[in-house]
Amino acid sequence: MDSQLLNVWENHTSENLGFSFQLPDNWVVKEKTSRFDDGPDLIAKNGMNSFSLIVPIPNDPSYMSELEVFSNLWRPNHDLSGDYTKIRDIEGFNFNKYRIDDKETSSALFIIELNLGERLVNQIFFVKTDNGIYQLDYRDTPERFDTVESQDNLNQILQSFRFSSQT
Repeated sequence: MDSQLLNVWENHTSENLGFSFQLPDNWVVKEKTSRFDDGPDLIAKNGMNSFSLIVPIPNDPSYMSELEVFSNLWRPNHDLSGDYTKIRDIEGFNFNKYRIDDKETSSALFIIELNLGERLVNQIFFVKTDNGIYQLDYRDTPERFDTVESQDNLNQILQSFRFSSQT
């Protein structure tokens, strides 16, 4: 059965961050209340399944204006700190495999091993807008990531994602 029929989808709009998207209604959404808060600017979660967003890195020629530069940011052999013990590349950077809100997008897929022995599959997207480059992350467990439900969640979020006119 199509998981789209099992989930009730609701719209989430962030006027402050400049975008909207749909997600299952049983996910909890949290936005930063201060620029000094830790973590992503927005995170939506349901257990180990999550979607997060970091607001734009300035799209300035003097500061990483090309998406290709980001392939250097997420190499599996970069220094690790915090909760991660290991990152393993599954699918290297793809340029324009996906288009989010009809915008130039690059993506990569990797597994993160956490200090507590848990593993998460992370699909990362860098979306180039006039306002800068947004980072979106979709995570799920290795056992669930390729399931119809998880992939339907990812596809619905990506297809429904809209940036406001100023981005």
